[in-house]
Amino acid sequence: MVRLMDARMTSNGDGALVAGDVDAEGGKRVTVYGRWDIRAIHEHPHELLKSLRAVGTRAAHWDLTQIRDIDAAGATLMWHAWERRRPEQSLPLPQTCPFRRLD
Repeated sequence: MVRLMDARMTSNGDGALVAGDVDAEGGKRVTVYGRWDIRAIHEHPHELLKSLRAVGTRAAHWDLTQIRDIDAAGATLMWHAWERRRPEQSLPLPQTCPFRRLD
């Protein structure tokens, strides 16, 4: 994979990070890292939402396996980035991920 948007990678200083890549066939892949709980996202939710939307759409392949911690606040932020529908492609969800209830 080739890194697409290094300049769009955004960390709020407490561990929430999003990165976008493009594979050889031009498909987008979004990897979400770190803590996506209220403590980590409360200071910059709009910036993180903008970053999520900038690096991927629902059609992108979303990798949520690198999330260390997520709660309803983080899940809601991603839900809004996905236009209130699950992404078309995603890797298996972490056991603690609130989106598991949607399966």
